[in-house]
Formats: sequence, C-alpha cells, structure tokens
Amino acid sequence: MSILKVITRFINLSFLFQWFDTTWEHTPLASTFNHNAQHPYQDAITISQPSDGGLFLRLPKDLEWLISEGEFQDIVTNIQTAIQSWENIKTTVLEQFELIFNKFKTGFTEAQVKEAIGKLVGFEDDLIIPIEQLSNTDYLSNQTKWPTDAFKDLALQIVTKLVAIVVKQKNIASVDLAKKNKDSYLETKQWDESIIEWYERNDIKRPKLTFIINRVSTTWDTAPAAGNGILGEDFALLIMWYPAFESTFGQIAQMENLWKQWKNVISQPFKEAFTRIQDRMKEGNTPELQSTLVSIIKTELADLIQEYGFEIQVDAGTFNSINPARVDMQTTYHTITHAQAEAKGIIEHGDELIEAVPSGNGGHMFSTLMSRYLSGVKWTTLVSCNENDMFYRMLETGRFAKTPNTWRERFTYLKNQLKRTKGKFSPEEHAEIWKTLKSWVVSSPSVSMIIETPNNIERLFSIALWSKRANEIKRQYENFEEVRLSVEEIKIFKEIYKIHVERVTAREELETVGEVFVDTWRLVCPHTANAICGLGRYRNHTWDTETKALISETASPWKFLAATAAALHFQTLDETGKNTVDVTGIYREYKWLESDPTWKGVIELINKIKHYYSALGKTFSMDQIPTDLREIYENPTLNLWEIKSADSWNKVTISATEQYVSKFKEQVEGLLAA
Repeated sequence: MSILKVITRFINLSFLFQWFDTTWEHTPLASTFNHNAQHPYQDAITISQPSDGGLFLRLPKDLEWLISEGEFQDIVTNIQTAIQSWENIKTTVLEQFELIFNKFKTGFTEAQVKEAIGKLVGFEDDLIIPIEQLSNTDYLSNQTKWPTDAFKDLALQIVTKLVAIVVKQKNIASVDLAKKNKDSYLETKQWDESIIEWYERNDIKRPKLTFIINRVSTTWDTAPAAGNGILGEDFALLIMWYPAFESTFGQIAQMENLWKQWKNVISQPFKEAFTRIQDRMKEGNTPELQSTLVSIIKTELADLIQEYGFEIQVDAGTFNSINPARVDMQTTYHTITHAQAEAKGIIEHGDELIEAVPSGNGGHMFSTLMSRYLSGVKWTTLVSCNENDMFYRMLETGRFAKTPNTWRERFTYLKNQLKRTKGKFSPEEHAEIWKTLKSWVVSSPSVSMIIETPNNIERLFSIALWSKRANEIKRQYENFEEVRLSVEEIKIFKEIYKIHVERVTAREELETVGEVFVDTWRLVCPHTANAICGLGRYRNHTWDTETKALISETASPWKFLAATAAALHFQTLDETGKNTVDVTGIYREYKWLESDPTWKGVIELINKIKHYYSALGKTFSMDQIPTDLREIYENPTLNLWEIKSADSWNKVTISATEQYVSKFKEQVEGLLAA
C-alpha cells in the first residue's frame, strides 16, 4: 500500500474518531418485534420505524436507572425555588428539560440538546406547561401554550430540530471528508479519471450527503407542530398532508400560514379521510419513489457529485407518535409536570395521582406510562377515547379487531369472519360485522382522536405480553382477525400499567365543554372535555372523590370553532337537569361551515361564539382568538387552498422536491465554501 493511501486512510479514520468522541454514550433502541435489537438512536429518529416492521422501543428496564429519587427531588426543589422567587422560571424549567432528556443517552451532546431546546418557539408561559386548578381535586396540565396551541408542539419541535441537527452534522462530516479526499486525489495527478472510480480503486468510502424529504400524514395538529420545528432548517423538506373536510379552520389556518412562508414546508389538503390518506402514503412509499427522489437530487447536484464523488441518500421517516424521540420528549414533559405538581404542593412525593389523558393514536398515553419510571409518582392512568373505541373494547371485553379501511382489506376481513363462523352469523355478530364493513371511523368533535387502530398499542403489547404471545396477536391483528385476550392477559395489562379506560360520546364531549364554561368560565377543547368527562365517570365508578387528578389539556378550544359554537349554544334544562338541545345535531350543522375553502365559515362561527358568550353573560374579546384565525376573520382570503385526491400524493412529493432541490444545492455549496 502506498504511503499516500496510508495517510489518506488515517485522515479519514481520525476524522471518524473525532466524530464519535464528540457524541455521548447512547442507549440502543429495541424493536417491538425483537427486544434484543440494537438500533442507533440517531438513525431511529430519522427513519422512525425499524426494517422488521415493528416500532422502536425503549424498554422499561432502560428507564429505571435514568433518574434516581434524589435527582427527581432536586428537580422539584429547583422548580419550587424558581416559583417562590418568581425569577428565572423559564430558564430553570428548560434546564430541567435538558437534564432529563440528556439522561436518555440519545447520543446527542449536551450542547446539541441545549441548541435544540434553545430554538423552541412559542413560549407563552414561563412554566412552559402550567398547571391550573379546575376544582378541589382536579387540575389541568395546560399543554397548549405553543405555536399551534396543542400538546404535540413541545415534543415535535424537539424531534424535528434534533433530526435537522443529525442531518446537518452528517453533511458537514461528509463535506469535510470530501474536501480532504479531493486534496489527496489532486496530489496523485490522476485528474483524467473519474473521482468516483478513484474512490472505488483506492477502497475509500465515498462521502454521503443526506436529505430529509418527510411526509407527515397528520392527525391535524401533528404537521404544523413538526413544521414549526423544521421551518428554515437546512437539508430538510417537509410536506404536510391533511384531510380538508375533517380538519378544523384553526388547524388548516396554521398549516396554510406555514406554507405561505415557503422556506421548506409545504401544505397539501386532500378530499379523503385521514385513514385513507395514511393508507395511500404507505402504498406509495416504494423503492421506486425513493429512487426518483434521489435521481432528482443527483441531477441538480451533478457537477458536485462529479467533482467530489458524493453519494446521495434520502431519509423519509415520520414525526407522528411512533417516532421514538417524540415518545421520549413527551415522557420528559410529563415528568416535569409531575415535578411541578409537587413543587406547587398539589401532591406530596409518594401520593397517589390520577393522570387523565385523552388519546387517539396512543402516543400521549404511552408517554404518560413511561414517565412513571422517571418521576416515581404512583398513579392510575385514565385513558379516555371517543366513539373510535378499539382500546376501550380491548380492555373491557378483551375482543377487538383492526378496522379494514380499503375494499381489499374489507374483503380480507369478511373472508376471515366467514371462515371463523363457517358462514353462520348470530344477529349480534352480523350487526358488528356490518358496522365494521360500513364505516372506517366515527366522526367526532375530538377530530385528532378519529383513529380506530392506534399504533402505540403495539408498544403496550410488546412490553406486557412479550414473553407470551405478542407476535401472535400482531399477526391476528394485521390479518383483520378478531383478537381475544384472556382474563389473565387483561389482568397483566391492568397490573403492569395500572390503566383504566373510558369511552365518551360526541354529545358528552360537547355538553362537558358547555358545563365547564358555565361553571368556571374556562373554555376547553373537545379533547380536554373528553378527558374531564372520562374522569367524572371514573370517579363515579370507583367512588374515588379525593385523589388528586392531572388532566391533560391537549389543545386550544379555538382550533375547534364548530365544536365550540355548538357546545356554547344557549341551552335549556328540563326538570331532570338534562339539556333539551341536541348539541350533536347543532355540531353537524356547524361542521359544514368548516368545509368552505372561502373562509366565510370562520366569520360566521366566530360571530356565533360571540353571540353565545353574550347569551351566557360573558364578555368576549377578540384577543382570545389565535393570530392565525384572527387574521382570517379580519381579512378573509378566498379559495386559499386546492384540494386534491390522496391518489396524487406521490406526484405532489415529486413536484415539491423538484421545486425545492435548488435550495438543497445552495445548502451543500454553503458547506463547501465554509
């Protein structure tokens, strides 16, 4: 081997040693299909899902040593001192976020985590997630003080910023390597040969440029939260997909306003329901699409590839609740909330606590369960769902099945049912099968919970039943067969997680919004009302009227104009105290106003809310309405968005990449010039 080759390889290896030396120890993640898997954390958050088809999982045994009881009490003391002196509260709370997240051993340095947390936008409260008293026993954990007025903001901003940090550092490393290799290459006086051939002949790894082209099939809050985190970051393009006729004006406004800035975030509404969009995304996420995206970038960067020999990689993950970093960050802020509850004297260390969480895809629920291992708080997790109630049926009856969403899936489901019953249905089975075949999901005012088959149940199964039959249940579930849990298996779930689940109807959600407003003048969203109603039902079932409860307030009511207007409709009570007004009927009537792309519905719904405030004796202020909606109310723009079919999502992805790829080249050239 020539001296030049030895020197070149040493340069490359020393650079790699320098890279690993600047990263902290990391705990590899497992897969729900394989608890012995060793997945690097930083790779996991960019691709989101392991190749075996499972979900990335941090096992409870990997959480137990993260924070000792003494360390947790130090966090409580730090927050308590800041609250008492009312000085440096925001700084103190953010320092505790950094401390806990660093404990997860993600491979990010303290400086990187500090950078990501320091870039968070939209702080509206010094305590970040303030706790507000609702009654003598019930408290709201207010998770809405963020850009998109939803609990997903804090976790998703961190995820997208960390992803951006990973990709940028990979590209800085690759560009540095390319420059060093080019210097060595020039010394060989072999300019007449292709640099790529030179890499191969000298057995040197080519530098690789990585780009994120991410599609978020959103449950309405997810995409704008992710968008706020990744907006303006290099080497990343985010395309937000959402169902136009299920989203609310508040959610659409936030996505559209992100798009209007056109830095690296695009918004695209579709006419189909969320579940159908998700299916089309999965079907279209093929090697052919990946190859097309890589080809677009290669064409734009052809001169740089020829000069430096770059390889091109496109990562396409997801930022929804299956992303492991999002689960970790939500676990972190639940832990901070528990510390704040102790710091404020709401609970003493070791007290029992009820944690009431409305949950659709199960990520919020799973994070709540995981935070027990960090805070040491003893509690019952109360999960409330709407009429998309698979999780409720799972724990209450032990019988559940995945809802078929396409005609092919429905055919598979019906074939399995015919095989199971040998073609002989009872009236009850016939009704249940027909109900399953007829509809995908049930419409609800709590729109972000319109999910019949929550993904994170897989994580629960993997932990609770791993040594038994988790994979068998997964197979049955994916084949649309009815899964039947034994009494013992349900008991395992309830004992491991100390979990209780309630189902709340649309009418109960809306009536709870109205009742809370009349009782406290506090306006809550339908999701939060779902949790409040579920908590009341739980207390009635258990006769537990004394245990303190933290209710996750997951979104602003101003994101749900139709639901809020219907809930505040001037109501009269009969002699039994029941409402004589059909609020769900009013909601369906108002919901049509949120399907008008001319924004006229925004004006009409806000005017109705102003009227109902007056009828209930409350003064209305336009300052209550988020800026995005207020701008539309005051200056409505006609025909702001073009609604497409979800069948075109691959075309939209390709078109967006073609529009943005010149920016990618500029960003690479910026690194080369540095």
